[in-house]
Amino acid sequence: MSGAQRTDRPPPSRELVLTALARACLHRIGAGPAVPVAAVVEHLGLPRRSAAARSVRARLDDLTREGTVAISRRRGRAVWELTDAGRLSVAEQRHAYTAALPESPQHRAWRRARIMATLELPRFRASLAADLDEAGRLLDAGEASGSDAWLELGERDDREASLALIAVALDTAPTDRAHFALSRPSPARIATIGEELQTANEHAASVLAAALARIGDAAATAALFDALTIDNPAARRSAASSLVAMSADGARPAVAKLATEDPDPDVRRFCVALGIT
Repeated sequence: MSGAQRTDRPPPSRELVLTALARACLHRIGAGPAVPVAAVVEHLGLPRRSAAARSVRARLDDLTREGTVAISRRRGRAVWELTDAGRLSVAEQRHAYTAALPESPQHRAWRRARIMATLELPRFRASLAADLDEAGRLLDAGEASGSDAWLELGERDDREASLALIAVALDTAPTDRAHFALSRPSPARIATIGEELQTANEHAASVLAAALARIGDAAATAALFDALTIDNPAARRSAASSLVAMSADGARPAVAKLATEDPDPDVRRFCVALGIT
């Protein structure tokens, strides 16, 4: 045959689909752990339109019939999660099949972001220095509350502007214009706030979580749910408070889980005090 060789991968095994589903559920942010078939396909590293990807739905149906997987619906779309039997099965075979999975989508995105950050670091440092100098000039000039320059900084969708606004918001009253500029929705703004929550102290975490709550869209809400899982008790407390105040979908069960399972006793007491248990 003179044409290109067929490169379709064989359908994934029952065990591999089950392990991929377990990882996809573990990495999900938001209300409930169940995930759609597309998430399982992504964790298997399969091209979405391939025959192997199309076979995943059939595997999930088989797993549902055998009782290791449960199917439900979220907003009209089928989603799956492990049952107790499924979790036991994954635990028994985790070492054998986890190694067979490709790099997770979350880790791949993180790795690419680190590479891009390294490439952009010299330009970023110079631009951030300029933005911080401008923010300092505005504060020194007493323009923090009404300057068009603050509005311009808030309208920018880049990490440097976001960091400059965060630096000023941390040093000004909650009613200051900088807080409202920080709360203008943009992908870079939300991503930067999420990154800064990783190491924020109590005051900074409160300011950053409040900014995400004011943005209030799906991406900002997802960032708050993500903050419930990071290794920073101050961020987890502030994110929990903001999610409950927003009445975000899934906030109550997520915060109730922290109230009983968070490794930090202060976080557990704080979540109990929110009154959702």
